[in-house]
Amino acid sequence: MARIRRAAAQARPGAWIVVGGGWTPSQFAEGRRPTQAELIAAASDHPAYIQSFYRAVLLTPAGLAALGIAGESDLPVGARFDRGDDGQATGWISGDSAAITGLYAHLPRPTLAESLGRHAPVFPRAQPARHHGRARSRRP
Repeated sequence: MARIRRAAAQARPGAWIVVGGGWTPSQFAEGRRPTQAELIAAASDHPAYIQSFYRAVLLTPAGLAALGIAGESDLPVGARFDRGDDGQATGWISGDSAAITGLYAHLPRPTLAESLGRHAPVFPRAQPARHHGRARSRRP
């Protein structure tokens, strides 16, 4: 959440904050997925999208509104709102990989400046492939 908070503070007003898949709740001390309230606190005035692999997405209310999602009928086929013990939607949307990929496809594309990292990324950009290849070649 600290990285999301920093990215939101440095992003232009209303810019999307996006975290792609590739993480698991077990990576974090809490051992759980973040809540919508935590995401709202970190990215307050931004639409935000956090994807956990290709099976679940957490959106802020601004993100849901920007994607035109007001209810279950607005979700792609194969997706559903996760609900808490009280029956209320948690902000998480689960589904098969096609449904989650479909949601991601509706996100606005970053500008060239954003792609080049001139706006604070949530996570540092990966090293170029050639660097990774050299590092691998030095392994015994």
